[in-house]
Amino acid sequence: MGEAKRRKEKLGDDYWKGQSNSKGYGWKRGVSKDTEPEVLPQTQKDIDSFISLHSEQTQKGFLIAKHHIKESGLDKYPINQEDLAEAIRLNFFSELEGLERLQSGREGTFGWGRLKIFKAASLCLVEDSQLSLEEVRSITKQIHDAGEKMYEIEGMEGLKDPLIWLFMPQIWKRIIDSAFNGIGSWLS
Repeated sequence: MGEAKRRKEKLGDDYWKGQSNSKGYGWKRGVSKDTEPEVLPQTQKDIDSFISLHSEQTQKGFLIAKHHIKESGLDKYPINQEDLAEAIRLNFFSELEGLERLQSGREGTFGWGRLKIFKAASLCLVEDSQLSLEEVRSITKQIHDAGEKMYEIEGMEGLKDPLIWLFMPQIWKRIIDSAFNGIGSWLS
């Protein structure tokens, strides 16, 4: 469950959603007297504005993720806003950018293995309710293949390493756990 959904359940009547106009341009907001507003973008234009509010490293990491989504043919689907917000909060994109900058071309290293897993996991940004079964299998296979590369490099310890799991949104952790099933002694 995304952060916004958890907040909505916690806040009850203090939660509200607003749209700025009938064309759907606007932002969902979760507001309470006791919490800061949470702003989630609803359109691609809003996503770009939302990302521009964050660090340069986060912006570059998001572009890497978008490029990988496009290479995978999934750019026709919208980005899941709650997963996007959680990935930013967990510094997923900053870590992805750092891995890309430091590990590209260093095949066979632990950092390179992490980069493969992070790139594959970035496909989880796509709104999964609109994916076909074939596309879901393709994403799972990319994550599984990245996990196998990591297993070849570091064994089970590499797959369990906190430097992989620390930056992943909760829902992605379940997807990755399931995709890793059967690698070494990994059981989902």
